Amino acid sequence: MSNRSFTVEKQGKYENVAPVVLKEILNRRIQRYLKKRGEKIQQCDLCLSVLSCEIDSLSGQAFLKTRLEGRLNGQTINKTFRQKRGTGRAHNLTGLVLSLTVAKAVSVTRDGDQNPFGHGAGGVQLGDCIDECVASMEIILDRALGIGESNAAERWKIIQWLCWIVPSAVSALNLIILSGQGRPMNIPFVCTLITFPAMFFTVQCVGYLAMPAAFFRKDPRGRRAMSRVGVQSIVTMRILCVVLILVLSAASVLLLMLSHTEDKPPLHAMPR
Repeated sequence: MSNRSFTVEKQGKYENVAPVVLKEILNRRIQRYLKKRGEKIQQCDLCLSVLSCEIDSLSGQAFLKTRLEGRLNGQTINKTFRQKRGTGRAHNLTGLVLSLTVAKAVSVTRDGDQNPFGHGAGGVQLGDCIDECVASMEIILDRALGIGESNAAERWKIIQWLCWIVPSAVSALNLIILSGQGRPMNIPFVCTLITFPAMFFTVQCVGYLAMPAAFFRKDPRGRRAMSRVGVQSIVTMRILCVVLILVLSAASVLLLMLSHTEDKPPLHAMPR
């Protein structure tokens, strides 16, 4: 280990957070990564600076800003990471919907370490910030080591593209069909505004169900996706995805049926 060095430095502002505890968590988790990649590391001289870390106990928000710099196997690394979590805890649209339907029961990080910041306002959110921060760092370090994306990560990337392509195609087709029926223009546009997010969430939830559990536990991209959703348990996440798919599918089918139903004349205008 003589040619390997990794340090964590405290800089900037800390608010409602013990710097020693935060440094110890980040150091332990990055050291765990370096040990796992030990055979591929010939030279390591990295420094992780915690630029700021804040917990707002009133609003339940947490903010973490770090910078990783140095050299790894001859590759220069200089990257700043910013993570922020509010009371909703989610960092993407699907995560927002899922997190609104379930509360986090156990405050643990993705690597199995107990979250020392507790279950109070901002403590859980800071745990999520740390999870995403470490996962993002591992992705950067893997690239420096020449480690390519796993097959699961490639599949996940395709799913993220489909989340935009499928809703766009379905919404455009629906808009064309409704416009061709001579309906008032407000009806096709309203249906499109409803159809697009419904299809987006449906495809995203199908993606979460299609990915193997190991992807969310071991792959840094999967762990980052989990941290952005804001739900700790993979089983809970998948149950919620199934429920959300059923609700959105039923709502979408009902909307399409109503939008394509021919207007019927009022009873008094019907021929006797």
